[in-house]
Amino acid sequence: MRLTPQQRLEAVSVSVKGIPALAHVTHFERHRPWPNPRLAPSDIDAAGYTELEYDLYDLKGYPAGWLERKMDREAHEEVEAEIIYNKEAV
Repeated sequence: MRLTPQQRLEAVSVSVKGIPALAHVTHFERHRPWPNPRLAPSDIDAAGYTELEYDLYDLKGYPAGWLERKMDREAHEEVEAEIIYNKEAV
């Protein structure tokens, strides 16, 4: 299903292995580090983390399954970094 005009406005411009795309963020939750890491229930909570889910679309707003299949760990991390940077800049 194609992105609606509203979803296109909310989508983040990213690139996957040099190919421009749109990432529609479906879930974004930032967990800040605990003020006192010694009291945190785990080392992950002490350092803080981000939960992030997104779907990739081409620049016309169509699902880009072919682009998702090209992604490896490095490309996935780069897309996540672009999304997090964009979310923090807002």
